[in-house]
Amino acid sequence: MSKASNLAGFVTSISPINNLTVGVITATSFSGTASTATAAATAYGLTGSPNITVGIATIATKLDVTGQSVSGITSMAALNLDCSTGNYFVKTINGDSTFTVSNVPSSKSYSMTLRLVHTSGTITWFSGVIWPGGTAPTLTTGKVHLFIFATDDGGTTWRSSSLINYAS
Repeated sequence: MSKASNLAGFVTSISPINNLTVGVITATSFSGTASTATAAATAYGLTGSPNITVGIATIATKLDVTGQSVSGITSMAALNLDCSTGNYFVKTINGDSTFTVSNVPSSKSYSMTLRLVHTSGTITWFSGVIWPGGTAPTLTTGKVHLFIFATDDGGTTWRSSSLINYAS
């Protein structure tokens, strides 16, 4: 673990992949730059740009992602889209439903997707939602619908779009 002190003592493992000199750094927290992670990987004999898997990442400079970026899926028990829990939500509704939104990041852009199975009822959207043409889409019951919401003003305005009426 001493070789990974550049990662603030949070490293849980650094290991080569398939006996090669590239590997994966796994940490519960990371604060620093990509060069800090590379230095720690080099101390373990890894070369190249390491993959970094972290629970919480704080990088002081711009983060450019090349390649795949994935997010967890948040199954909603209630009708609140809690932005602190992710950005891809799934919900089934069967009755009149009013969605709310909470914990919207301020001073940053944020976007989210809601996959909704709609079996019955009328949907009322949270405050600030603007639809193309000024009208929310008309949904067919018993279908799957995708809604995309984006804000760049802390949630005051949500520009939205929809992909509706997929077969379930």
